[in-house]
Amino acid sequence: MDEKMEMQKIGLLENMRLTLYGIRQMHKLTPKYFPLGILRALVQTAQPAAALYFSARILNELAGARDVRAIIIYVVSAVLSAFALSAAKALLTREINMDGDW
Repeated sequence: MDEKMEMQKIGLLENMRLTLYGIRQMHKLTPKYFPLGILRALVQTAQPAAALYFSARILNELAGARDVRAIIIYVVSAVLSAFALSAAKALLTREINMDGDW
C-alpha cells in the first residue's frame, strides 16, 4: 500500500509540473491572456451581483418610502450597470480571442 501511495504522489507532482510548464509556455505566447481572463471573470461575477444589489434597493424602496425619484434612479442604474458590464465582458472576450495568433 505504501508503494501505491508513493506512485500517486509522483504522478500528482509530475502532473503539476507539466501543468505549470504549459501555463508558462502559454504566458510566453500570449502574455495578456491570463490578466484579461481574470478581469473577464471578475466582470462576469459582478453582473449578477449588480443586478441583485439594484433589485434589492428597488424592493426596499417599494416596501418603504416609495420615493418615485429613488426608484427611477435605481432602475436606471440597474439598466446602465447591466449594459456597461455586458459591454465590458464582450470587449474583454473579443480582446482575448483576437490576441491569440493561432
